Amino acid sequence: MITTNKKAFTLAEVLITLTVIGIVASLTIPSLIHNTQYAEMKSAFKKTYSDLDAATRLLMIDNAGTLVGIVGSSDVTRDKYLAKMNFIKKCDFNQDPGICWHNANQ
Repeated sequence: MITTNKKAFTLAEVLITLTVIGIVASLTIPSLIHNTQYAEMKSAFKKTYSDLDAATRLLMIDNAGTLVGIVGSSDVTRDKYLAKMNFIKKCDFNQDPGICWHNANQ
């Protein structure tokens, strides 16, 4: 009689291992996604703040070091910033508000 001594995992052991891996993954993946989204939002905020700061500094340089006369009417402010920030565009009332800087009275 020939006996073979095979070492292998049983189906139950494999299923238990996969279940544990699934539970650990379900606990850690949402946290990883949240941290990634937070880092992306933080980076986008810093870039936007930097762009606004640069445009404001340019406006101040053009206006003898002050914002007097620039900040007041929203239309004047918008038009001054539009001249310094070429990635913002002024749109009509009908267009998507996500990509445009609209007039305040529309």
